[in-house]
Amino acid sequence: MTKLTEDILWLSQKLEALRPELKIISISAKANDSFFVNSADSNTRLIAKQDIGEYRLEPMLQIAQSEYITKPQIFEIITNAQISKTEQKISSEFLIHAIGLVFAEANYLLHSHSTKVNKVLASKLGAKAFRGHVFEESVIICGKNPASIKFAESGYQLATAIYRELSSFQKIYFHLPKILLLENHGVVILAKNPKELITITKTLELWAELIYAAYQLGGPNYLSLDNVMNIETENRSTQNQEKTTIDKNLSEK
Repeated sequence: MTKLTEDILWLSQKLEALRPELKIISISAKANDSFFVNSADSNTRLIAKQDIGEYRLEPMLQIAQSEYITKPQIFEIITNAQISKTEQKISSEFLIHAIGLVFAEANYLLHSHSTKVNKVLASKLGAKAFRGHVFEESVIICGKNPASIKFAESGYQLATAIYRELSSFQKIYFHLPKILLLENHGVVILAKNPKELITITKTLELWAELIYAAYQLGGPNYLSLDNVMNIETENRSTQNQEKTTIDKNLSEK
């Protein structure tokens, strides 16, 4: 069993505590030119070793960048991209992972249909409700700006919509998101390591819960832009100080 397979199994176990509100669809982990992902049909239980397959990234990216491609062609490409031949059910869901892992420069990705987040995303406000922060941790952990897309049908349409949003987001904000909100659908979490993925997921669940509750009492009291900028600046300064201390300690050894 590879380390990345173990990481996916570990994440499945740790995120189990957030069920039933957090419906895990799939989790992936990136290697060099490939990625590991579980079958989308294993979302009602803990992920098992046999649910996980390894796929080459490049063929998936070609699908996302194609102007026109048929469903049979998509499934043929995904099938041929499989490295470890298993009984895993092939799914166009895997395209989301390939695109997110590469174009968001993430190492781990979670796609979920969170009830708490979808309560907000299914409203008329949709992802706009997350354009404001209501507590410090959401700024620090989830990032100042989440990415978002309007509803798109699962599969090729959703994958290409995610590809366009990630490209656009980077041009506007000069960085990549940690959260991708899918209106009337769910959420994609993008992380550098397993622990960060769990922390972002838990913080987003709380953020959504607070926004939903606040609208029952007249609407959220969002932090001001100055508040958010100050929190972000202070957090960046703290991270730089911690990195300097670590580098200094390592150089003295």
